[in-house]
Amino acid sequence: MALRVLTWNCCGGDAECRLAALSEYAADVVVLTEVLELEGNSPGRAVWSGPPSVGKRRKKGTAVLVREGLQLWPRSALTDPSALRVTMAGLATQVDVVGLWSRLPYVETTLGALEELAGTGDPAQVIVAGDFNDNVYPAWLRRAKPDFRSILGTLNRQYGLQSAYHTFTGEPFSKESHPTLYWQSKAHQPYHIDYVFIPAAWVSLVTGVEIPGFHKLHGLSDHRPVIVDLDVA
Repeated sequence: MALRVLTWNCCGGDAECRLAALSEYAADVVVLTEVLELEGNSPGRAVWSGPPSVGKRRKKGTAVLVREGLQLWPRSALTDPSALRVTMAGLATQVDVVGLWSRLPYVETTLGALEELAGTGDPAQVIVAGDFNDNVYPAWLRRAKPDFRSILGTLNRQYGLQSAYHTFTGEPFSKESHPTLYWQSKAHQPYHIDYVFIPAAWVSLVTGVEIPGFHKLHGLSDHRPVIVDLDVA
């Protein structure tokens, strides 16, 4: 069974507009980060988490959405409201999807969310996707620990997860040929900070990875989606 997973930072936009722009990619599972609170009611198909709204102002957070035929069930709330874990049903095996939008301090925020998630479910059946706001920097640019290596170590050791992009392309972290962020929508400021992490046992099931280029989706966000195709049972 083909499964397409997509994650995209919406740069504070609304989900309806962004999903319309993403329709050509026909993703089965979509993780949207920095997205406005969802409007309307889609029980079993969409889950949003973020800070509570104040008055009529809609807050930004993280959303997980699935196509018709799949279902979502929220798991227990996390301390960081911009991270969430949901259980997805409709495949041959049950899978949990973790959506992360890391905010300052980036590494500490992400590690905190991952520590909360540890031990809550089968680590062999978890997908972690979203905007981590970080990468492995060279030694001369490296900041004080903990750094992004701590996040990778936690994902590898506690969850047994690998980055779908890096295992498929063979490219090392910080040497990616396809950016996921053009800072301030400028082509000369490329970064790779959005990821889809999958179980190590699924690495051989990845059939394709796509990140649209600079001109694609320009004006909707300075990020570009990470799209991963899997052939799962």
